[in-house]
Amino acid sequence: MGNWNYDARGYEEVTATNVKRLFDNVEYDNYNATEYGCQAIIDEWQPKADRFDQRFKNIPGYVEGQHCIVLKYAWLRETNKTEIKNFSKYLNLLSKNLLTPALVNGMDRLQYEKESNFLWDVLYKAGSMPANIFNYHELKRYKERYLYVSKVLEDIPYLSDESVTKQTNLSNLSSDIYGYTDQLIDEQMENTFKFYFPEAKIRKGQKTSKAIKKLCHMLGLDTDSKWEKEYARYADAINPLQIDKNVCISWNLYDYLTMSQGNSWASCHDINDCGCYSSGTISYATDNTSVVVYMLPDDYAKNPQPLWNIPKVKRQMFHIRADGNLFIQGRLYPDDQTDHGYGCEFDVYENWRHMMQEIVAKAFELNNLWKIKKGNDVLEDYIYHDGTNYPDYFHYNNCNMSYLSEIEDKIELQIIHIGHDAICPSCGEEHEETGCCTCDDCRDNKVVCADCGHRVYRDNAHEVDGEWYCDGCVSYCEYHEEYEHDNNMTYINDYGDVCEYGIDMLLDNGDIRVCKECGEYVLTDNAITFEEEENGEVFDFCSRYCCNRYCTEHYPRMTA
Repeated sequence: MGNWNYDARGYEEVTATNVKRLFDNVEYDNYNATEYGCQAIIDEWQPKADRFDQRFKNIPGYVEGQHCIVLKYAWLRETNKTEIKNFSKYLNLLSKNLLTPALVNGMDRLQYEKESNFLWDVLYKAGSMPANIFNYHELKRYKERYLYVSKVLEDIPYLSDESVTKQTNLSNLSSDIYGYTDQLIDEQMENTFKFYFPEAKIRKGQKTSKAIKKLCHMLGLDTDSKWEKEYARYADAINPLQIDKNVCISWNLYDYLTMSQGNSWASCHDINDCGCYSSGTISYATDNTSVVVYMLPDDYAKNPQPLWNIPKVKRQMFHIRADGNLFIQGRLYPDDQTDHGYGCEFDVYENWRHMMQEIVAKAFELNNLWKIKKGNDVLEDYIYHDGTNYPDYFHYNNCNMSYLSEIEDKIELQIIHIGHDAICPSCGEEHEETGCCTCDDCRDNKVVCADCGHRVYRDNAHEVDGEWYCDGCVSYCEYHEEYEHDNNMTYINDYGDVCEYGIDMLLDNGDIRVCKECGEYVLTDNAITFEEEENGEVFDFCSRYCCNRYCTEHYPRMTA
């Protein structure tokens, strides 16, 4: 395990504005995210982020401010016996299909011969048994079918002795391959090849995968539509390999929200298409245990985007207890998306588990001595699931638990909490809907006033600086010609409500004046202006009433 030379290009701070932008930019367009709602998510996530930052800050590869550890991990791909056995079965199937003559009318020779023998037997019995056993119409139908089968059989070439031998030999060889896991051909396997296919000239010391490929090409088996995929899996399974891979261990809020946006895959947690468990992204982000582990593409350095926005090659959730003495390893994506985990890359599970065991032990200052329990039926005894995320740890047999050897005597007392109620990015309230990050009310076009908290329909609300407000918590400024979250408005006769900034601008521009008598603002065009004769002082009044009252009281000699 080594450090990764992290390039901080594209760093994006976790703020309500940025999180709202993320929701606004996804394909699904009905999240109705607000800065108020996104801040509620951040407020719930932040204590967990701070705690993990403190816990993992001394781990090599920790990235300050990014809430993650990024490293190069020596991924050891071990021999996969299950995949080798699967390929052996595949070869056996090819020996029956590809070396048998082509089908005619949907059935091969063996099927036709079986039917022909049955029909001939019926006709023979019909001729030697009492007439009442078969009526005329039944016998006629059997005869017609027999003649048809006989004619079709003439069009199917018989298997040559050579083809029969090849088919039998390949079937026998596939049985020997079933349990052979050596990367190179040994003496015993060399003799096996010589016995069945001497013309292939397979020798001791050759790579087993290349020997198999050579033989299958010689027999024409590599023309099968599934060959490339099946052989690639076999070659990976029988050739142990150590590869340095770029891995990110993250508790960054953005990585939870994009956890199912893969380079060629997605899952039910995908917020792009509002997957059936899309709110689980927030459920994981706001619980106290879950972190996202994912593999970056080899050419990540060419991508200037933040790490979380680079499509993930593989992704897996890990759930770490607060004391660090146990953690759960979840389902691997995309490898584990079929057959409930029975055909995925087991070496990834093992490598990433060892990686996390080492990191968790170091971060929590524990002995790196672990034991594991596997199987979804076992994990049910140790997990308290309380969220809107998909509980893959209850459904996939590859999910497992690592626990410290020293707590084995007390393992039955160990419980880990996973998940949290989703928090709506629109209103900021908790909800239990799995199929959407946004709660039902907000999807029904309702919003929550960021000031008073009342829920109102969007058509009756006003958006100000990214937040929604009800009619009672905003005012319309005639100067700016928009609603503002400012109830300190001043009314100007014949103009309307104006905010404090608008008042200042109207005064500076000379568009309004202040009434000398009552102190109210008046439009310049509506103001009544007097100039005192003695000193030339000018007074503005908002109406003739204010003017007359002022002049009568202070300047009797003045007339309006």
